[in-house]
Amino acid sequence: MGAESKGYNLLTTLRYIEERRPGSMPEVMARLSPELQELLPVAERFTFYPRAYWSELIRAFVALYDDPNERADVVIGLGERVCEAQTNQFLRLVMRIMTPQLLGSKIDAIWKRDHRGGGFRTDGSKLDQNIVTYEVYDVELAYFNAIARGFVQFAFRSMGCKDIDVKTKEDLLVEWPSTVELTVTWN
Repeated sequence: MGAESKGYNLLTTLRYIEERRPGSMPEVMARLSPELQELLPVAERFTFYPRAYWSELIRAFVALYDDPNERADVVIGLGERVCEAQTNQFLRLVMRIMTPQLLGSKIDAIWKRDHRGGGFRTDGSKLDQNIVTYEVYDVELAYFNAIARGFVQFAFRSMGCKDIDVKTKEDLLVEWPSTVELTVTWN
């Protein structure tokens, strides 16, 4: 079995596309495989689907943008939206009292609740300086540097952190990053 993600990642991405670029869905759909075109209207939120489908949808959407800065903003925004969608009401309340230290110990479990394949490793050796590094492994998702950046930004904002800065080891627009490493600083 390959890497999989829950259906709401696909559904959230579809909603995000419509909100971010209204009227673009026919052009996005034309770029998708027949299998994915058939699946999207019947996809279920909590069913696992091959992560390759999610990558395909992301790539079709990103292809609508020529400007690299717009591409980066669009994919970071998608990461934020997906993190928000994965955060149920209870978890939102917990996030308000969660600390970066606690998130570091729980982020891998949070990921694995909604995804099969891949995970997060946390280096919290500089937490006393408000610095944490996440290494994401075996994710196999297009533009994951930018998606992970949006995901982490949303989580840290939800915890009440200010002046959040997320640096990635590779450029945000590397389509298939070999290593996803995020270093987060905050106040």
